[in-house]
Amino acid sequence: MSDTLDKAKLKFEVRSQKDPTDETRTIFVPAIVERADPMQLSKVVYNAINEGRIAGLKPNAAKSIAEGICDQIYEELKEGNSIAFMKYFHVRLYLDGTVADAGSQLTGANKVNVRIAPGSDFRLGLDTFSWSNVANDKSAKLDYIVSASGVRGEIQKDGAIYIDGSGFGETTEGVTVRFVYEDGAEVAGAATSVGPNRIAVAFPEGLSGIADGTEVAVTVTKSVDGREYTSNTKTATIVSAS
Repeated sequence: MSDTLDKAKLKFEVRSQKDPTDETRTIFVPAIVERADPMQLSKVVYNAINEGRIAGLKPNAAKSIAEGICDQIYEELKEGNSIAFMKYFHVRLYLDGTVADAGSQLTGANKVNVRIAPGSDFRLGLDTFSWSNVANDKSAKLDYIVSASGVRGEIQKDGAIYIDGSGFGETTEGVTVRFVYEDGAEVAGAATSVGPNRIAVAFPEGLSGIADGTEVAVTVTKSVDGREYTSNTKTATIVSAS
């Protein structure tokens, strides 16, 4: 049981489509939904340092290390090089588009693309995660975090925080909001109003001392029939009141 509880929880939905090999048949295809916002590379580096996977560095060096790695990858690609991250993934240049014949030169219709391909050490199986079908799910879905001044992706200090999405319900009862930042520090928020597509949250005092530019992960948990359902995660950046 504990092994299942420790697994990341992913949601999927089933979509119907025509069978590409037989258009008289309908097939049902599962697709991952309600993904969290992409994690910044600086956060990945921060976590690696903080958890001891990179020795001899301080966590506050994470941002400069991540930016330096990306800058150098860009310079290497400009030299025509491919980059291998051990057996985890590799980065290569590819050409897109078509040409007239075997002796043709490239034209403006052709583009250079950078593609990242996973390697053998990034293989994942279904049993890596805990799966739930959204058709049977009572969780809320988060779309945007909106500041008091109406800016998506921001949390304005000392202002109301709005969370847009769906499935929130009609009452604040049983609804909890969680804000997680930096090395996993967590602050709870109190919902002041709840509607089907928006939650209003009073700015938590615990976020007051957080530096501008800090990324905060937001989730909403609903209690339904004695069971808790947690939403997907959306991130927003702390900014000072204008």
